[in-house]
Amino acid sequence: MRTQAAVSARMREHYTRAQTFRYAKAGHPAYHRRAMAASAAEQVPVTLPRRLMLFVALPLFAGAVSYLIWRTDVPWMGAHRPLWPHAPALLRDHFADAAWGFAVGGLVASLWREGPRAVRAAWYGVGLAVSIGVELLQYAHVFPGAFDAVDLAAQAVAFVVGVLVVGGIERWTSANAVA
Repeated sequence: MRTQAAVSARMREHYTRAQTFRYAKAGHPAYHRRAMAASAAEQVPVTLPRRLMLFVALPLFAGAVSYLIWRTDVPWMGAHRPLWPHAPALLRDHFADAAWGFAVGGLVASLWREGPRAVRAAWYGVGLAVSIGVELLQYAHVFPGAFDAVDLAAQAVAFVVGVLVVGGIERWTSANAVA
């Protein structure tokens, strides 16, 4: 007797083959795109640890390294000579904040990607509040640092981009596995 998962996998495989055959038979240009996308989704599954490494740890690491490369004052090291002293102000002043916002958005979208839409929206709101809350606490002089409105906007935009990218990855891989 087959389990429900085995039956579902068999039906998905049959559907994929039928769609591929239909496109190939009609000479449809989507044949190669669908075949390649399905094989890529099967080869590299987007698991939670991979998602956290790629969309949380890597942006945080990049933000920390940006302090060493572009900034003259590193919070945990003090003053130092930057590796690229004439970096554009956008990179020098706002990249680390955007990386922080993207990482928080990636974390929230990775952990709460399932469930009712209202619950996900609530967690996205909490994540956005945490992301921009650090900058607002700097404005209130509760958290060390200097408030900057551009940092606040960079964190908010990067948070939304992080949520959309991580949520999009989940939709793209699940859509390719079926289609």
